[in-house]
Amino acid sequence: MQMPKSKFPNDYTFSRPRTHAPYFEFGTVLRATALLVALVCSLDPQSAWASTRLGDSLLGKCARAPEIVIQAQSNQATIVKNQPRGARSAIRSGWKIQGLTKFDRDTYVSFDWEKLRDQSGTCLRLKRMEVTIGDSSPKVWLAPAVARNACLKEVVLAHELKHVAHHKAYSDQLKRGLKRKLGRLIRGRMYRAVTNPTAEENAKKAIERIGRLAVLKIQKPLEIAARKKDRGIDTPQNYAKELGKCGL
Repeated sequence: MQMPKSKFPNDYTFSRPRTHAPYFEFGTVLRATALLVALVCSLDPQSAWASTRLGDSLLGKCARAPEIVIQAQSNQATIVKNQPRGARSAIRSGWKIQGLTKFDRDTYVSFDWEKLRDQSGTCLRLKRMEVTIGDSSPKVWLAPAVARNACLKEVVLAHELKHVAHHKAYSDQLKRGLKRKLGRLIRGRMYRAVTNPTAEENAKKAIERIGRLAVLKIQKPLEIAARKKDRGIDTPQNYAKELGKCGL
């Protein structure tokens, strides 16, 4: 089941509506936004800045690679008592949710700038680029009825922790991929010659776009693979198998 989209799309995946539901069902909440743009064109190595305006000495300083910092939120799951945002509307729509995992697979990118000058002109360069994976640690919610039943609690919690493990694997792989590939993707493209405030603002937007798209190029295949792993355990067949452990 897919809930209505918000600014940050949330996918709620459950097994069956209440009219056909067994005693409980599992669910995941995943936040992952993507820039809907053509990566190949956006990562075209041809750039629009006028490098001929800069002397060789200044050009060499401007073209220095930025510092790249990659970090990720903790992947240690927290058990929460309050239903994750959106669960109530799903229940009102007829879905019975007894276990829910919420995590964030977005990347958040920040940029620090530096301006350099000499007699040949002025350049704006990216001094530092920081990429953070996720904005919070995973959260697992168990319905009160499940929490009061020892067998169901064990089964539901084990299921939800599989989603947490999938998220951790994704986060670890993405962190390694960004450290290994990001610098290569943005090399030589993180500066512009500027002549006025408007040109400077446009330069920032262009450089930021290149940086974000480079991150997305690395992120997207890993995110798709993680989603596939989540869907693989959120099936009626797997639910039935897991419920069978409690005689349901």
